[in-house]
Amino acid sequence: MKARETVKFKKPAKDEELKKGDRVRFRRVVDPGDDKVIMVLLEDPDGGRVLVESLIWESLNPTRVVPTSELIKDSKTKDIMKTGDE
Repeated sequence: MKARETVKFKKPAKDEELKKGDRVRFRRVVDPGDDKVIMVLLEDPDGGRVLVESLIWESLNPTRVVPTSELIKDSKTKDIMKTGDE
């Protein structure tokens, strides 16, 4: 019998770690496909929640308010709100 693997979760994102323009993912998968959803923060976090836009490449991408404790930064992609001036 194989030993059980321990799943390590990243710490929940803190408000000061997230900022407008960051790409984020869900911290844990609840529904099928959650692990593939990439979102961008449309504002700086406020009071443990933040407005995000799901990047599904439609003409109108859905937006919603999500608790920051449910998000982790997506380190595989860069911030899209930054310009070359920064």
